[in-house]
Amino acid sequence: FDEDVWVRERFALVVAGSTHKFGQDPELGGFLLGTGDRVLVEASPLDRIWGIGLAADDERVERPQEWRGLNLLGFALME
Repeated sequence: FDEDVWVRERFALVVAGSTHKFGQDPELGGFLLGTGDRVLVEASPLDRIWGIGLAADDERVERPQEWRGLNLLGFALME
């Protein structure tokens, strides 16, 4: 395992995987497309890489500058 390679490639891999996942199910794909320009987040207080590092009911979810995580999954779903 090469951490540098993973960090460099992980976002593109999740974008590709999500494209395939949501493209296989018209209802699920339509739901995702229906989110429009909204900012999507993985509201997980324990995940600071794929999520925002905060729970869904944390008032800081509305303020990206206060997120404790990278939200890579949310941003991948917005691609």
